[in-house]
Amino acid sequence: SAVASTPSEGGPPSAAASMAEVPVTDLLWLELAGASLIIVGSVGSLLLYAQKDLSWSTFGVCSAGVSLSLAGLLFLPYDVSEARAAAAVEPYDGGGTASPLSWTGYRWYVVYWGSMLLGWIVCPVLVELESTGGLSLYSRLCIVWRRNSAWARTYAVVAICILAWCFVGGASGLGDFVIAATNAWGLAFLAALLGRGFVGLPARLWRSASPAEELPVLYGLAPARDEARLSTQFDLFDLVKEARCELGDTDVRAMERPVEQAYKQLQELAEDCDHLHCELTHGARCLREVSGPGSTGSPRSPGGGTKVQNFSDLHHQLRQAAIEAQRAACCWDGLVRRSLELEDMELQMYGSVDEACPDPLDAWLCDSPAVRSGCRSLAALWRTVLRPRCLRIASGLLGIFGGTLALAQFTMLSQKGSLSLPALLLRRCHGLWTTQAVCLVPLAYTACAAFMSIPELQLSGSYGLYPGNRTDGCSLLWFTCTVARLTAPLCYHLVLLLRVEGTVLQRLMGQMESVPIIGNSLNQVLPMLVLVVCTCHLLNLYSRLVRMLHLGMLELQWAPTFAMSDSAGDLRTEGRRLLARERARRGEERLLLSEDCEGGNKTVPLRHQIAAFIEDGTLPPDWMAASER
Repeated sequence: SAVASTPSEGGPPSAAASMAEVPVTDLLWLELAGASLIIVGSVGSLLLYAQKDLSWSTFGVCSAGVSLSLAGLLFLPYDVSEARAAAAVEPYDGGGTASPLSWTGYRWYVVYWGSMLLGWIVCPVLVELESTGGLSLYSRLCIVWRRNSAWARTYAVVAICILAWCFVGGASGLGDFVIAATNAWGLAFLAALLGRGFVGLPARLWRSASPAEELPVLYGLAPARDEARLSTQFDLFDLVKEARCELGDTDVRAMERPVEQAYKQLQELAEDCDHLHCELTHGARCLREVSGPGSTGSPRSPGGGTKVQNFSDLHHQLRQAAIEAQRAACCWDGLVRRSLELEDMELQMYGSVDEACPDPLDAWLCDSPAVRSGCRSLAALWRTVLRPRCLRIASGLLGIFGGTLALAQFTMLSQKGSLSLPALLLRRCHGLWTTQAVCLVPLAYTACAAFMSIPELQLSGSYGLYPGNRTDGCSLLWFTCTVARLTAPLCYHLVLLLRVEGTVLQRLMGQMESVPIIGNSLNQVLPMLVLVVCTCHLLNLYSRLVRMLHLGMLELQWAPTFAMSDSAGDLRTEGRRLLARERARRGEERLLLSEDCEGGNKTVPLRHQIAAFIEDGTLPPDWMAASER
């Protein structure tokens, strides 16, 4: 799909001609290699986060969504280079549409409509079905309908209106309206994410260079995280007890077949949740201090439905409580790990950092004292001297680059002039690889600033990405859904920032200009909000404005709201005490798990002994319920 051109007579060959010299077969092989790397990278990245018991359908949808999003990001530089080469031969007149018959147009049609289908229809439905945990598909759909009755009715009315519009002959403008609506939503969301990312990424690197600056923030967050973790564990324990009471009150001998199937599924889930609670609480029995010995949380009404319906509701509540308990535990564990590492760096005690080394590497270093001493010296040099300087330099460079991009977006559509440095570099056609490099640098930083800001939203209290195969299916689907929705608006936003005309993506997205307000006017206003949001973050006004406008969805999880309260010192003191207690517990665990080199004995903690007894059948799975009786 290289563009051919004829050099001017008597002059040197143009840049477009140099691009045309690239063989088509080489470009095809390059695209095939890029597609293979996209698929392998997407699947490999998701395997690091997804839980091992995740269903293949959910994992396949997430892999497809991430692959399409990465493909769109990597197709854009090639599309820009083609447009610049074509403009060098014949200036772009502003007409034409993206034909699906051409190879480039076909790629963008597949990427755009595939990501929109996954992001707006498939992933939201799967998130709801994954989080319900009903006993059957019909019961899951009923639970989804009861939980989201207003949204379900709205979607049904919109679907009926769309079908009626298509029936009377309005299908030609339907695609334009869909493109305009999804692009307006994406640009509004990107303005908030980019405003946070351009300020948050350099600030995070700057704080990471000095543990004394980041530790007070983590100390202030620790009490809330610990309270959320304990609350979810209490709720899970109460629901497990309630499920066992419901199962115990059921007559097993007089059950019908549907009731028997529901009984078995609820019993299996109750046992899994019991194991999960034992793992999260380290084998301790978690009772509410305010509750009596027979408390089971909120009691169920006796005549609230049939047995199957009661089992289905309990199944859903148990599954949701287990997911929330896992997420809260992952958030707490991430905060503890980061805090302990920073404390060790501040005190120049690198025990927590050394614990992250794999066991084979640690064993090899133990066998070689000279190598171990050299590695420790290099690590100490990096952590005390090189690391702070490198992080501060990187923070300054990213801050300057993000500031230039924010100013460029504020003057993106100005007819008098633009402050966009990439647009100035692309005024001339520099060749295939130079053009792609100039386009890829701002695209990569913009995508990182936007996508890395997604987990910082308040929604990450319900959804989040947790390494070490601890991310549940709902969180993975939610992240895939958000990335798939934002990829096309992000690419179109960057095309306008580069001031490149004639791209296939611009022709595809340009169809929305016929739609009033959301198709044209918002494209000029929303990019300017990036600089406004950056200014609000720099002046610490973002959280106040979000709360004033009742936009809790855009509130940041790491916003230092506690620093403005009178109890900030008490929160930090309590957080420091909680982290000291967690450090002592983990140190005791390492001591118990350490192997005696002389005698070869190994002490196993109590919770690991309980798990081993349950696995070999010595202890019943419901040992906590049996101990109460």
